[in-house]
Amino acid sequence: MGNIGNAAYSYAKFLNRIEGVRAELLLSESESSIDSHSNPAWEDTANCEMMPEWVKYYPGKDVSKKSFIHKLLLQIKRLFHMTRLFRNYDIIMGFSLTAIYPMLLFKKYISLTTGADITEVSYENTILGFLYRRALKNAKRVFILNINQAKEAQHLKLRNSEYLPFAIDTRKYSLENSESICKKDNEKISLIHTCRLDWTEKHRNSIKNNDIFFRGLAKFIQHNKEFAQNRLDIKVFEFGKDILATKKLIKELGIEEYIDFVPLCRKEELIKYYKKSDIVIDQFYLGGFGLNFLEALSCECVVFCYLEEMYLNLFYPEGPSFCNCANEENVYENLNKVLLYEDINLLKKSAREWVIDYHDGDKVAQKLHYYIKTII
Repeated sequence: MGNIGNAAYSYAKFLNRIEGVRAELLLSESESSIDSHSNPAWEDTANCEMMPEWVKYYPGKDVSKKSFIHKLLLQIKRLFHMTRLFRNYDIIMGFSLTAIYPMLLFKKYISLTTGADITEVSYENTILGFLYRRALKNAKRVFILNINQAKEAQHLKLRNSEYLPFAIDTRKYSLENSESICKKDNEKISLIHTCRLDWTEKHRNSIKNNDIFFRGLAKFIQHNKEFAQNRLDIKVFEFGKDILATKKLIKELGIEEYIDFVPLCRKEELIKYYKKSDIVIDQFYLGGFGLNFLEALSCECVVFCYLEEMYLNLFYPEGPSFCNCANEENVYENLNKVLLYEDINLLKKSAREWVIDYHDGDKVAQKLHYYIKTII
């Protein structure tokens, strides 16, 4: 249940390749919008007109603007619907807050944390916060999907928690020989910022701190104007709550002329951007990585991101090849290193291998299947 970023869709897709497994994806009506990142059609364009028969929908419209009484009545109605629906399954995998439903209906379930659910909602002194904490505590197993969520699992004393890697369809991101082109001297270097623009509310635990990148970039351009004018092609996806604040910051930093904003696109087009890019910019706050990071590595891109190495070392015997940036000075230093001194082609080649080793969808599904069998 639940499909933030189409992560659940990927797990279900690979589980269904295992003999004897029947996995269905339950989506709410609000996740069926063609522009929603939770719609499988956004993820796999080939399924745009014909969804896999294992994708099911349940009543669940956006109620954020409704009154409290209206919300309560809709949730009660949804629970009655779930009572009938859950009879068809041996176990429910509840992504994010959807884990609350099987808990309330005394159904065997696994909880999978995705982001703000465990880093923000689990700390709230609200009814939702209370219910989610109970859902985490009562789950047969809690899978944290981001390495940085280990500290929340420890804070909540979740003895039933385990790290589960994201499942990546590495074949979808593989480069053809014609696409894997070595960068030549004096050739344009393509840099794209694909992460959600979300950095002004510094009190939140799920922001992206994108301003760190733009400040570091401004310093690099200040010291290398000729290089930036002649060699850099910089694009930023117009995506997130802080679009206007970002454009204002870029103007104040004096780098407006170097940056082109592009509209957010479907996954098929996004992959084309990845494959044409040398450097992809991710987040600089969470200390963990998500699908953006892994998909970019799969397309042999150099990724700028902030990861807490303590948690990276906890879950992986070796780390990926990327540029770790905790602040704007790190961004500036890594831009200098990658753009001026190191062989960018070597950095790009080693990135994809790590994703195949640790996040290939078939490998991850086998691990998940093993855990499910121990629970059932």
